[in-house]
Amino acid sequence: MVLREALAKPDAENTYAALAYANDFGADVALLPLLVDMAMSIRYLPDARRAIASIPRPELVPALEAVFETKLQALQGCDDDYYARWAELLVHLHAWPMLARLAERARTSGHPDVQETAEWITTEYGPMLAAQEWT
Repeated sequence: MVLREALAKPDAENTYAALAYANDFGADVALLPLLVDMAMSIRYLPDARRAIASIPRPELVPALEAVFETKLQALQGCDDDYYARWAELLVHLHAWPMLARLAERARTSGHPDVQETAEWITTEYGPMLAAQEWT
């Protein structure tokens, strides 16, 4: 509860301290939606990614799938940077099946910049997109 409050406050010092704590001692899966939002921000991106990666895999996989599905529905109106940040997070976590779904959504978005993000994902990570499981 204290960690959630520190992460949610706009005070950068407390936020960085909370992220450092989560990285050192493992983040609670209940913090995942908040951490994903933070991972989309340049300011907290690397620390939030590490905190997400600290969540034990058995808990992380289904929870991130749920967050991803919710966010994927809202991606239609998003810019290419948001798609790219999601792609980078999924690569960081080796979440290849989700990355493949993100690339497909970007490819069919109708926005040229977002479609370029799909090309980048496919070019950089093509072989991994065929993976049926996280590695």
